[in-house]
Amino acid sequence: MIVTLGAEGSLGLDADGFWRVEASPVPVVDTTGAGDAYCAALACGLVHDMGLRAASRWASVVAALSVSKMGSIPSFPTIVEVTAFST
Repeated sequence: MIVTLGAEGSLGLDADGFWRVEASPVPVVDTTGAGDAYCAALACGLVHDMGLRAASRWASVVAALSVSKMGSIPSFPTIVEVTAFST
């Protein structure tokens, strides 16, 4: 289970218990589509065998980057942008 908390990050629950992912601090320009970006990135991470915890961390980065630009679809970061931000 995942519960998104916007600027507060997200909470998760799996067979090993609860965890929290803090939101990455970024300048917020437009929050439109941040939840959609998170859900899409979470699904992508799961499809690529990241596991739920790692996929939720990945999704948090994607959502953070998405709010730093205007619009919805145009604000969704590329894999290169996410990887660069994560490292």
